[in-house]
Amino acid sequence: MTTYEGPADRPDADEQTQAGFISRVLQMDGCEGVIGMVDRHNGRVLTVTLWHDEAALRASEEAADQVRADAAEAGGAAVADVERFEVTTFEVRSAANA
Repeated sequence: MTTYEGPADRPDADEQTQAGFISRVLQMDGCEGVIGMVDRHNGRVLTVTLWHDEAALRASEEAADQVRADAAEAGGAAVADVERFEVTTFEVRSAANA
């Protein structure tokens, strides 16, 4: 999980730029998904990447560092924190159950 902090009036990069960063992450071996969240009141952005396993996560470190730096620069923000968690629960309501 990466936390970015920047100006509250500009918490998002434009959609095309954001899509480019997401595409770069999804192309990394072992990446299973990306979740982006924003708090528009304080300019904080959280990005959660999901990996097949810890080995895939570790193998992505160098490339992920570059994507983080590029995303922060494009969004006028700074990388405030990078944390690693193991997913123990992941459930999504299907359209049939909505």
